[in-house]
Amino acid sequence: MLTLLDITIVFLKLIFLLSVASPMHIHEINSKSTYKLFKRLQYEFSQQISLRLLLSTYDSIHVHPNHKEPSFSTVVRYKNTFPDRSETSSLVQPSYTLEKRHPRYFHRIFIHGRDDRQPVPTTDLREYPYYNIVRLSVGCTGTLITPSFVLTAAHCVHDGKKFKEHINLLKVEILHRINYRIHYVNEIIVPNTWLDARNDPPTFQSAYDYAVIKLQKPVTGRTSFTPLYVPGPVISDEIYFLGYSWYTYLQLWKSECSGWGSRVWYHGNILVSHCDTVVGNSGASVYLEDRRTNHRRLIGVLSSSSKTTGNNVSSQVTLTSLLTANKLNEICSIISPEGENHGVCTPQTNDKDPVYTRLPLYG
Repeated sequence: MLTLLDITIVFLKLIFLLSVASPMHIHEINSKSTYKLFKRLQYEFSQQISLRLLLSTYDSIHVHPNHKEPSFSTVVRYKNTFPDRSETSSLVQPSYTLEKRHPRYFHRIFIHGRDDRQPVPTTDLREYPYYNIVRLSVGCTGTLITPSFVLTAAHCVHDGKKFKEHINLLKVEILHRINYRIHYVNEIIVPNTWLDARNDPPTFQSAYDYAVIKLQKPVTGRTSFTPLYVPGPVISDEIYFLGYSWYTYLQLWKSECSGWGSRVWYHGNILVSHCDTVVGNSGASVYLEDRRTNHRRLIGVLSSSSKTTGNNVSSQVTLTSLLTANKLNEICSIISPEGENHGVCTPQTNDKDPVYTRLPLYG
């Protein structure tokens, strides 16, 4: 809920930046880059104000679902319906296996202000962290968090009630040296909380929009993986995600946005931001990077771009399912022991008993 203190602090900061960057004081700013910095900060604070007002009014007319993440729950397993394939195959043509979208839809781009998306050069795709970004045949993005496991969005494989039609045909397209190869799936795991939230407003469903895919054959040639990390209530570092788009096949894009212009919401489960997105980015991992140390951490999964309305306030926002302590412990229990062996799950993040709040399927 937006408090009077929040409004006061942000308003004073905005007034200060407006006064410094006003035409009366432009002659006092010696560097053009400094002026651009002030203008960017001014824009970020205005975004922070709009997000806080938006979410405050949204909270006032929508009751937050009170889904408790149980410590233990019954694990349901279904019979393996994936063909047993220990080998991989070369990608000859685009494998649009499951999802058929209307042409106008998969060309949609959601831009906030200036388009900050950047295509990743082909020469960089064989370097970390780009070589860990994969494409699912459903038209979503995923991320290798260990050689055998891919992190993506739950809605890419499950509609909240059941798995998508022909999910047993799911393929994962992964870069190998100079070409892409198809890897086959052994198991798909979604959290029970994703099923529990199926009747909630779409905005709240994003809180549990994550899934883990286990490959039949581990990926080789990868030595570095990004540690999983639970962010704090305030994000000050730069955030970005790496994702494939539907309309530029196998072209990887990088989209950056400021943590200051974002808002951690819904008990730390959702990050609301104005990151530029396009259809096909769903399931991309969101990274937090310290520019001083170049330390990179994975903090969540990109869920969707949604129009959120509260009273007379309306905005197109990007929703990310943030990692929480429960989610992190859950994911680490799924990918153990690979997570610990590759530095993805540190002893501090997986020092408790596994939290069995997941629904393993097809395995």
